[in-house]
Amino acid sequence: NSQGTNQSLNLHPQTPKIEVGTLNNLTVIYAPEQPGLTKQTILTVTKYDVVANFANNELQLANIWQNRIIQELSIALKEREYYNKKPYIIIAQVSIIIASMIIISSVLKWIKKPLKAKIELLKEQIKELEESLQVNPEEKLIENPQPTANIANTQETESSINFKKEFLLNSNLEITTLSILLAMVENAPLTFLNQLEYIWSALPKVSLKRQFILNKQKNIAVLLEQILMWAQVFIWVGGISLIAAMFPQTRALYSFLLTQYVQFFLIWVIASITDKATYFLIDFWLDKWATQAQKGSLIPERYTMRVNTYSGALKQATSVVIYSIAILFTIQAIGVSLAGIGILGIALTYVFKAKVDNMINGCLILWTDQYAVGDVVQIGNVTGLVEHINLYLTQLRGAEGRLITIPNGSFEVVQNLTKDWSRVDFRVEIAYSADARKALNMMEEVSEQMRNEPEWQDKILEPAIILGVDNISHTGILIQIWIKTAPIQQFAVGREFRLRIKQAFDREGIAIGVPQQSVNFQNYSNNASGDRKI
Repeated sequence: NSQGTNQSLNLHPQTPKIEVGTLNNLTVIYAPEQPGLTKQTILTVTKYDVVANFANNELQLANIWQNRIIQELSIALKEREYYNKKPYIIIAQVSIIIASMIIISSVLKWIKKPLKAKIELLKEQIKELEESLQVNPEEKLIENPQPTANIANTQETESSINFKKEFLLNSNLEITTLSILLAMVENAPLTFLNQLEYIWSALPKVSLKRQFILNKQKNIAVLLEQILMWAQVFIWVGGISLIAAMFPQTRALYSFLLTQYVQFFLIWVIASITDKATYFLIDFWLDKWATQAQKGSLIPERYTMRVNTYSGALKQATSVVIYSIAILFTIQAIGVSLAGIGILGIALTYVFKAKVDNMINGCLILWTDQYAVGDVVQIGNVTGLVEHINLYLTQLRGAEGRLITIPNGSFEVVQNLTKDWSRVDFRVEIAYSADARKALNMMEEVSEQMRNEPEWQDKILEPAIILGVDNISHTGILIQIWIKTAPIQQFAVGREFRLRIKQAFDREGIAIGVPQQSVNFQNYSNNASGDRKI
C-alpha cells in the first residue's frame, strides 16, 4: 500500500511513511516503525504553532507539515539516487557554474578598468581646475631693474593675456562666446587691458560651472563602478549558493545565504547607491547656491573656494550617516535588539566624545565660513595654507612643505589672513636725520605707481593708506603704510613694494635707521693722592 501510495503521489518508492498522531494529549508528527526504521517522533505541534502559522487547529497544521516533510524526503531520495547513478553530472554542473562566475566577473573587471581610468582623469582635471583658481602665497615675483621697467611690463602683460587665453580655452564656454572672448584677448592692445577685466571677473563663474560638470561626470562614473563591484559580489556569492544547494551536507549554507545574505546584500547595495546618489544632490545644491551668491558678490571666487570645501565635508558627513544606518540595520538583521543597539550607541558616544566635539566644531567652521580650502590661516602658533578640511580635522601646508593636521575641536581662535581681502602691513624705520616728509611722499608715489600698472591693478584694491610717522626713537623714525590687496595677494604685493622702496631710498639717499648712543667723557681735577678720575 505504501509503495502504491507513493507512486500515485509521484514520490520516491523508498519514501518512509509519515503519520500524524497524539502523544501525551499533544498532536505529533512521527515516523511509525517500518523496515529499516524504528518509530521516531519528528516534531510536536502546539497551539503556539497554530497562532504563528495562522492555522485553524493543531490537526490542520500537522497535516500540512506532514505533506511537506514527505515531499522533501522524496526529493532528497531522488537527488541522491540520481547523482549516485551519474556522478559526472554534478561535477559538470559545478564546473559550469565556476566557469560562468569567472567569465562574467572577468568581463565586469574589464569594464571597470577604463571606468577607473576615467575617474582618475576626472579627479586630475578637477584638481587642476581648483589649483588654477588658487594663488601660491609664497610665490616670488622677480622684477627687472627700473630702467627696463617698460620692457618688463610689456612682457608681463603679454604673459597675462596668454594666461587668460589659455584659461578661456579650458573653460567649456559656448563656441560663439568663446570665439568672441578669444578674439578680444588676441587683438587687445596693452591699453585695452582694463576693458578685459570684466571678462576675467566672470571666470570664477565659468570655473564653477565647469567644476560642477566634472563632479557630475565623476559621480556618475563612481556610481557605475559601485554597481559593477556589487554585481561581482552578487555573482560570486550567488554561484557559491548554487553550488552549496547541490549537496545535502551544505544545503544549510545555501538556506543561510538565500535568506540572510540577500538581506545583507540589499542593505549595503541600497546604502552604497544612496551614498553616491547624495553626491549628485550635494553638488547640485552647492552649484545652485554658489551661482546665486556670486551674482551679488564682489569676490565671486570666494564661493568657488567654499564649494570645494563644503563638497568634500558634506559628502564625508553623509557617507558616515548612511553607512552608520546600514550598520544598524545589519546588526538588527543578525538578531541584536534595538535596546542593545541603543546602549552600544551611548557607549560609543562617550568613548568618542572628542570626535563628537571635533565634528560639532567642524560644522560651525563650515557654517560660519571661518576659512575654506585655499585660505591662509593662523591657528595658535601654526600658520599655513588650508589644504584639506572635513568635519573632524583641518590640514595646513606650512612654509617648509610640512603637512600639519589639527583637530577641529582643539582650537577656539582662528586668524584668516586671506578672507574677502588682505593687507600689506608695511613698516620701515628711516634714519633720525632723514627727511620724513620726503620719505612719506616717495612711498605714496611708489604705491600709486604700482597700483596703476596692469599687473597689479587687480591685486591692489585701494590706494595705500599712509599712516605716517608711527614712532620716533633713538634707532630712527618708524613709518607705517597699509596696502589693501585681493585675497592671498599681500605676499606678492608686499615683496614687490619692499623692493621698489629699497630702490627708491637708494636713489634718493634716504638711509635706514640704526641704533644711536651718546657717550660723554668728563675730566676732573687730580685729587690729593694724584690720581685722576674719569
